[in-house]
Amino acid sequence: MNRSKKAPSSITSLYEDPRNANLYVHVSQPAHMATPGRRRRLYPRNVPSISPWDSAVQGGDAVWEGLRVYPPSAAEDTADGGSARVFLLDKHLDRLFASAKAMGFRKGEMHTREEVMEAIMEILQVNKMEGGNVHIHMTLTRGEKCTSSINPKSNIYGTTLVLLPEFHNPTDIAPRDDNGIVLLTAAHRRPPPQCLDSKMHHANRIVDVLPRLQAHVAGAAEALMLDLEGYVAGTDAANLFLINAAGALVTPTADHCVPGIARQAVLDACREIGLTAEVRRVSLAEVYCAEEVFATGTLEGIRVVKNVDGREIGEGAEGGGPVTRRLKALYDTLPYREGWFIPLSF
Repeated sequence: MNRSKKAPSSITSLYEDPRNANLYVHVSQPAHMATPGRRRRLYPRNVPSISPWDSAVQGGDAVWEGLRVYPPSAAEDTADGGSARVFLLDKHLDRLFASAKAMGFRKGEMHTREEVMEAIMEILQVNKMEGGNVHIHMTLTRGEKCTSSINPKSNIYGTTLVLLPEFHNPTDIAPRDDNGIVLLTAAHRRPPPQCLDSKMHHANRIVDVLPRLQAHVAGAAEALMLDLEGYVAGTDAANLFLINAAGALVTPTADHCVPGIARQAVLDACREIGLTAEVRRVSLAEVYCAEEVFATGTLEGIRVVKNVDGREIGEGAEGGGPVTRRLKALYDTLPYREGWFIPLSF
């Protein structure tokens, strides 16, 4: 019996830009540990390049970051010397290496910060991504193992760095429209710090995948995540803010979720315009009754939330309420301010 399945018509079916079909990805060991058979750095996206013995494959033993590359500003273009830029790259690298340290990656067997920076610039140049509108999924694994085991002593080849760049305007394949996204409260809960410290940005993301699956089955864009006590943690992939009936801007504590880099950028932006943000526990009822709700993340910045568990948020105005619109307008300027980005160096 022929059990073969028909191949997808296009590997770019989930992406708007056909250039994503012919990209190169980066996979490497630290330069000082690279063996002759493992020195290759660039691979076509459809060529197997990760060892089945790698820690990421064997147990999700890795840390990761998502990077966004913005295009030159409207006042610039590449012909006039303007440059695309990686938003808050230093912050992302700080978190990457802090997470690796917290997870016990051995310093002498890791890529250096300089190697990671060089690899990012190289992969953008090779893929001709100097125009920006790019997302890079960056993973640093504990490395290839000499045997199938969770024992870190079997990692003898140094860390593995993986860079997956894509042309990607900030859109989502989940159901959405201009008025915002729909959230569904997940049956799964965020683990407390005594079970798994959310400050470690690890790559074992089943706690995110299962809620997202539940949300998509129900026709929602993302899942709203609660902690074990029933307080709001965030979404399955983003932090959450709300504006309540009293006009206060509130965001949940980061005790049970990753304290996102975009979240911190919004908090910094609030201080700039004299807007005080309360960081505290948030109940699900507060979200239901909020005047405005928005989610924050590196890839898509600020996104309006229009509905949670069937409850319409606010007045349903396109682009969100007045506070959301004000913060989004300010946030969208940050990638073009000195100190907030690293320009492409090629």
